[in-house]
Amino acid sequence: MIIKHTICPSCSVGCGINLININEEVLGTYPFKKHPVNEGKNCIKGRDCFEIINNQNRIKNPLIRKNNNLVESNWDNAIHLIAKNMAKYSNNEIGLIASGNSTNEELEAIRNFAKKQGIKNLGYFMGNLPKYLGDIASLDEINHADFIFVIGDVLKDNPLIGRRIIIAKENGVEILGVDTVNNSITQINSTQYIKTDSISQFLEKNSSEFLDKLTESSVILFNKLDEKNDIEKILELSKEKKSKIMPVFKDCNSKGAMNYFLPLNSQELETLIDNVKVLLVFQDDTASYIRSLAFKGLDFLAVTASSSNKTTDLADVVLPGTCWAEKDGSFTNTVGTQQMFSRAVLAPEGILDDAVIIQKIDEQLNNSQVKK
Repeated sequence: MIIKHTICPSCSVGCGINLININEEVLGTYPFKKHPVNEGKNCIKGRDCFEIINNQNRIKNPLIRKNNNLVESNWDNAIHLIAKNMAKYSNNEIGLIASGNSTNEELEAIRNFAKKQGIKNLGYFMGNLPKYLGDIASLDEINHADFIFVIGDVLKDNPLIGRRIIIAKENGVEILGVDTVNNSITQINSTQYIKTDSISQFLEKNSSEFLDKLTESSVILFNKLDEKNDIEKILELSKEKKSKIMPVFKDCNSKGAMNYFLPLNSQELETLIDNVKVLLVFQDDTASYIRSLAFKGLDFLAVTASSSNKTTDLADVVLPGTCWAEKDGSFTNTVGTQQMFSRAVLAPEGILDDAVIIQKIDEQLNNSQVKK
């Protein structure tokens, strides 16, 4: 039995976990006792994250669409088909969607590829959370806050941050929760909870009534917004009260992806897709949060993924990619800490990192047989 330390891929908190590896098969996890983020604790998503590796829907060979069905192919044919279709169109007719599930190193390779090819229609999904590179509260500042304002169900979606909020409440800190739903985990654990029809409306009209307790020792946490400009209202509130803010992002490297790509919401992604004929999607299930109809105008869709999903079902070419445990790299967690990790298990034969896939596409595009 070999124990491999890694970073949990389930959300952006960046907990340390250990993978239990027996004969190159990961059979379970347990929390890394001395990790500063989760302090030896684990949530159910972290406990079960190893199932990503052994997913029954794992893609193990390149797939090419023939007669409206995806059939197994090989790397040479799949890469050639991608390059051939890219070569048919101008750079302005090609789009690229990255993912907060990729490592920083893969994202850098994808960005450099896009820059080299002159691809300008690109981004990644962040809901309505905008690009934010300003100061972020530390995890310890949650522990020592005098008042905590939570937007969204952070306690459900990000349990190890939720744990710190609950401990703060047990120590007498008042927790104000605001969301558009009832019966959330955050609602149950808040000192006061406000169900609102609109987060934007609450921030615009009701904040002064409920948020007078914010001070320079307070923290504002949020993992959802109605509109991108809601961040401006939060920043204004933070500046006025001198409070700290903590945007809690969805994917394990959403924060890191901000250094390479523009975060987009679903409407902006649909606009991107509407404006291109060829779309490359790297490790993102784009079809799970935008209308499948948005893909109808594409002439060609290529997707890298470790397991089949709604987007691979629509693709013309699917390339099997490694999951986080099968590669070296780094994630940047929600508070901006870059955490390195090493490969914990061998990938199935024939599955490649996105950085290698990008290199193969680039090399094929340089081939005179597919040049524009």
